[in-house]
Formats: sequence, C-alpha cells, structure tokens
Amino acid sequence: FLGKLIRANELLAKKGLSGLIDKLFCHIRYNLKDKWRFIYFELDLTADPYSLPDMGESMVVRRAQSIDISKIKNELYPYLEDKQEFDKRYIDRIGEGNINCFIAEVDNKVVHYFIVFNEATYSPLMQTPFDKQMVTKKDAYMSSTFTIPEARGKWVVPYVILCIIDYFQKETNATRALLLVHENTPSAIGFFRRLGFEVIDDAY
Repeated sequence: FLGKLIRANELLAKKGLSGLIDKLFCHIRYNLKDKWRFIYFELDLTADPYSLPDMGESMVVRRAQSIDISKIKNELYPYLEDKQEFDKRYIDRIGEGNINCFIAEVDNKVVHYFIVFNEATYSPLMQTPFDKQMVTKKDAYMSSTFTIPEARGKWVVPYVILCIIDYFQKETNATRALLLVHENTPSAIGFFRRLGFEVIDDAY
C-alpha cells in the first residue's frame, strides 16, 4: 500500500490531478476487465527449440547487466509509452537474483528488451488470474517485451527468444517457460504459436 501511495504522489507531482485520475481509471479497467482477457502460453524447455539462420554481426543479443541500465534508459525510454511504464521498475532492478533482461543491439544501439524471471512464482505472473496451482518451482516467466518501431518486422524477437531459451536451459533449473498475451492482439497470439508456444487450457 505504501508503495502505491508513493507512486500516486509521484504521478500527481509529474502529471497533475488529471493524470492521476486517468491512471486510476486505467487501474480499475485493468482489474475489472483487461486482466481477465489474457491468453496463457507454455513452452517446453526440455525440447529442442526452433532454429533460425545465423544473423551474423548485424545484431547482438545478450543478457543485460546492471551497468546497461543507463544505456537502456537513454536509448529506449524515449520510445516507451504509458503501457511500458510498469516495465521500468524491473529495468531498474536488472541484475537482481530473479530478474533478467535480454537486449538486442544494432550498431551498438539498444533496439529491444525482453524481461524474464527465472522463477515464475516470484514474478508479475502471480498478480494475474492465472491458476496458481499450475505454477511450479521449475517454471520461468517471460514477461514484458518491447522493440523500437524501426526494428520491428526484422525477426528481432525470435532471435532474442532463442537466446532466452538457451539461457534457461543452460543456467537455470527451469523446464517450462510461461508467457501471456492479451486476446486483443491476435497477431501476437499467432506469432507465439508459430514459435512453438502452446495455449494453456483452463488457465484461470
């Protein structure tokens, strides 16, 4: 509660009363409607992932370190919208035990991030209506992702996901990755299906 009060005061100081009211209505809409429209996916990490041709040196994908936080802020934050505001609290915590962030760079500029949690039981997934009995200690959670407009449609996300899968398989105990997509983004739903993710039935 104290954390929410602090964020409300910060928002009031930054965007005024109208900004605070807008945020409050967004919060209410999310809890009453939007969060009940997620589609949950799972990916078997014990199976071989899909393959892609070598991307050469045109793009570098790597796990971000705490020293990258300022670079991410400088190069990606100007592109972020209100719906990515939630991600910033986790970007500030890159390098902490359960929180990781994978970034893609083109010409040494960050064009993409994908926030992941080694353990789904300690992630934002647990704040959604997902049936908690379905989550095990060997589940990882693939959370928020963002790509700048000019880098979209260039297969950035599939390459990044391959790196994330490789990390989960080699450096964690995870055997399954969980991910959610909002039902009003049918293109994203089809996209993750093509990458081998399967819809979890009766997830709520």
